Amino acid sequence: MIIGLLGCLINNENMGCVALTFSLINMLEQIAKEKKMDYKYYIFEVAPNEECRKHAIEMLQLQESQIKCFDVTPLYRVRRFVHHFSNGIMSLNALNQCDYVIDLTAGDSFTDIYGQYTFDGETNVKLLTKMLGKKLILGPQTYGPFSTDKNIQKAKKAIECANLVISRDQKSADYMASFSNKEVYVTTDLAFTLPWNIEDSGLKDKIQVGLNVSGLLLSDKTESTPLLIKLKTSYDTYIRGVIDWLLTENRYSIYIIPHVGNDGSDYVRKLYGDQLNYCEAYDDPISAKNKISQMDIFIGARMHATVAAFSSGVATIPTAYSRKFAGLYSNLGYPYTIDLVENNTEENIKRTIQYIREYKHLQYDVEECKDKVEKLSRETYELLFEILK
Repeated sequence: MIIGLLGCLINNENMGCVALTFSLINMLEQIAKEKKMDYKYYIFEVAPNEECRKHAIEMLQLQESQIKCFDVTPLYRVRRFVHHFSNGIMSLNALNQCDYVIDLTAGDSFTDIYGQYTFDGETNVKLLTKMLGKKLILGPQTYGPFSTDKNIQKAKKAIECANLVISRDQKSADYMASFSNKEVYVTTDLAFTLPWNIEDSGLKDKIQVGLNVSGLLLSDKTESTPLLIKLKTSYDTYIRGVIDWLLTENRYSIYIIPHVGNDGSDYVRKLYGDQLNYCEAYDDPISAKNKISQMDIFIGARMHATVAAFSSGVATIPTAYSRKFAGLYSNLGYPYTIDLVENNTEENIKRTIQYIREYKHLQYDVEECKDKVEKLSRETYELLFEILK
């Protein structure tokens, strides 16, 4: 069986996007084993890279022939297809060979908050998949928001043509119900199932705090992705406020852990120098999760960095710039999200300090949520098992 993967990236510096791909393939391999079948994966992404393909095969312990990669961008628009005709024909033929197509839209990109160009391209390829008569599965992801009626209608068309629609949170399902009667199953984020290796970090004389500083939210951005959301919190001031407090307490070892390239590491290094510990950009999400799992507390604005922390038992403080955070964590009954959109800077600094002081309680609540995460992840497995015939 050939399974096409859309919005599933392996050549990308965003470890969260790659974590979703790794987690999905890992789950599909378990299904294949149970069904006694062989699956091949055609990954459609921007700028396929042979080294990344080989690295994914190695990390996931697959056979060389199991993953093939194709350029998705010619499929986004007719004009681009014409300008890149050879690649376009190759990608179109590959898509037409797939028995099923699973689309994750990078987890949170089925929306127009990252710009109209991205929304149109990602949605066009969903519609193209159905035009080819393929069975389309919209895997666990965030849906919306969409800012115009035109975009809502286009998203509705893509959602309603899918054979299976899975949301990773109830908020997304409720939002879709406002414009569509399509049946939506609510489970949770795939990256909760990403494997990791427990590594002994040695004797700890201080409380280990991991801090992920997002290059998307800093005033001097390190990421080119547009963000059409206004924050009530000054993210730069918030980061400085939290770090300054941690340093005055002298009970914490602070690690700056990037999850998309170097994220905001350079910004922090200029301000604090060798007072903090800095991790280099990671090549794969498993290595990033290995490091995050060594922390006692993790504060992060990259959602999948917080998922890595949460799923490895670390006291987790997500700093949210969109409803994908609140939707995901409220679905699990975990209330410790810092809302950068609704709350002001001072309020968020105070609340973060409070959660740091109470980190043992957060660790306890993370463990309490473990059974629900496993139950919801199992539901994703069963839904995919049932449809992949």
